[in-house]
Amino acid sequence: MSNNKPKQHELLLNPLVGLIPIFVLLFVENFLGLTIALYASIFSYTVVLLYYFFIKAQVYYLILLVNLNLFFLFYLLFSNGVFPIVNPYYSLYTSFLVIATIIISLILKPFLFAFFDKNFVGHAKQMESNLREYYRASIFVLSIVVIRALLFMFSLFIATDIQKLQVVSARLEIDLLLVFIVYQSVRIMKIRKKLLVEEFWPILNESGVVVGKVARIVTLTPSINQEIHPVVRVHFLHNGSLLLFKNENSIENPDSKWDCAINEHVIFGETMDQTVARGAMEKYGIAGFKPHFLLKHIVNLPLEKQYIMLYYSNEVKDAQLLNSVNAQVKYWPFWQIEENLGKGVFPEAFEIEYDYLKNTVIMAEKFSKNAM
Repeated sequence: MSNNKPKQHELLLNPLVGLIPIFVLLFVENFLGLTIALYASIFSYTVVLLYYFFIKAQVYYLILLVNLNLFFLFYLLFSNGVFPIVNPYYSLYTSFLVIATIIISLILKPFLFAFFDKNFVGHAKQMESNLREYYRASIFVLSIVVIRALLFMFSLFIATDIQKLQVVSARLEIDLLLVFIVYQSVRIMKIRKKLLVEEFWPILNESGVVVGKVARIVTLTPSINQEIHPVVRVHFLHNGSLLLFKNENSIENPDSKWDCAINEHVIFGETMDQTVARGAMEKYGIAGFKPHFLLKHIVNLPLEKQYIMLYYSNEVKDAQLLNSVNAQVKYWPFWQIEENLGKGVFPEAFEIEYDYLKNTVIMAEKFSKNAM
């Protein structure tokens, strides 16, 4: 694990880039006609494809593949003269092509996500956000183009001043698209700025090997496919008791249950020892903390899978929370813990670990105390 700063292609990309061929078609058609607009759109498609190739944004290859429908539909409808490319139907044809292309992409959406989940690993969750943003932007564009098409058909069959209404509808479409482009660009810039300071967590495989990283906020978003993240947990034992910690305002522990003294996700770029030291210093002000390693195990939680490295220490006698930590901490006697097992007082990981602690470390401590 090298550093915690995300590279450009690991951040949220502007989904409007994937829609550039459609924007070019819409804008150029209003001024130069459908044929020139199509060639301009093909050129822009090639440029975008090269852009994604150089920044290695593989997820958008799927988007560009779907957008090929735009050119396929054009060839299918106009190459054999099925629909003549003549005025005043340029705008209607263009709207139809865009609407059909976006609707096809929406129909293919579940298949794209299924393919994506199956074939993309490592940064999959982060890049999946890009795919979802693209579809969000596509629906906005679809709505704008549908409004333009309806106004155009209204001008053909109902309105008296056809030319004027067509000009107004074209101007409305351009204005709405420009407003949306500005809004979406500002929105993505703000999200990217947040991601630059966002905490990233490593993604592990079942063997504990790092295969990627993902933003913490993405992991804490409900998803069908859970990633595995490394977590260090440390139990403080003293005089027949365990020090338990209860955080009242934790996104990662919304049920606010009593848990081990230190429970920290490893940040991308940290070692396990560095994470243990950070947790001890941040919560208790303990410097140079070196607990004993006990075991590792995997726990399935609602939002993620945790690859847990479990430690213990019987050398911390008077641990106290720092004033800046909004939580509770107290020593629980072993008998009190055992009375509350299975009653929803402790999280699943704690109850799994306590059974192991009871037959190893706790038993050793009781034996040592009795021997004295």
